[in-house]
Amino acid sequence: IYNWNLDIENIILNLHGNILNGNIVDLKIQANQQKINTIIKHLPKKIKLALSSFIANGKITFNSSLKGLISKRENPYFNMEYQIEEGKIKLNTTPFELHNIEIGGHLDNGENRNFKSTKIMADFFKSKTKNGYLNGNFKLTNLNNYFVSSEFKSSWDLKEVNQYFKKSPFSNLNGRLFATSSYKGNVAFNSQFKKMFLDAIHQSEVKLKDVNFNYKEDSLYFILNSANLKIKNHEIIVSSSEMNISETDLKFIGNVKNIIPYLLQESPKIYIDGHVKSTYTNFSEV
Repeated sequence: IYNWNLDIENIILNLHGNILNGNIVDLKIQANQQKINTIIKHLPKKIKLALSSFIANGKITFNSSLKGLISKRENPYFNMEYQIEEGKIKLNTTPFELHNIEIGGHLDNGENRNFKSTKIMADFFKSKTKNGYLNGNFKLTNLNNYFVSSEFKSSWDLKEVNQYFKKSPFSNLNGRLFATSSYKGNVAFNSQFKKMFLDAIHQSEVKLKDVNFNYKEDSLYFILNSANLKIKNHEIIVSSSEMNISETDLKFIGNVKNIIPYLLQESPKIYIDGHVKSTYTNFSEV
């Protein structure tokens, strides 16, 4: 095959290469600016089911190769270099949305040429939230039980983030969060991810700025002027923080445990161990 433009349900591919004996292939497959939501419609049922909890769109350009024997017992080796532009992801169950997504990387189906040995690499990942951004890189392995290794830098509008938690104890939440994060663990695009997240290895360097909120139905107003902290799995290590609870000013250094499981409704309590300094305390309020 010297040059073959193939149209599969509005997906335009260009192929060239060899087919031997009807079942041995050595093909180069290219696509330019194809719609991702159209491609998803024609993926294997197992992958479509995993992606059913969100809506994805954008344009993908790729150069790939397919080489080897095609049979009931064997798959050919597949390799792809890809680039995604104008991407968008929107979850069905929460208002979380990423737009202006750009991704570049490669994937292959590994030594065993199956879902388990498949690797998807994103050498760069850039995206925007409504009032922030999420940039980094990741490696996704084992399409039978998705496992991710990732590093990201992000900026978040906490008012926007608070909407992702259906039963958040914080009301009137405002402020910004800046984070440098890493994550190693399983992922899922459904309710199972909560448990996977708690079982994973993750840590973040976090800065909070101009944060204010009410806690549950309490009338006291919390103002967190600034905070520097590190998150290691379920523990938050606070190296510095300055806040006000209504008229009371506080500086806190110490550790906070279980706040993430608490927010995810997997723990009934938060544990605090640290030192507090205050120049003015209104005991009747506190």
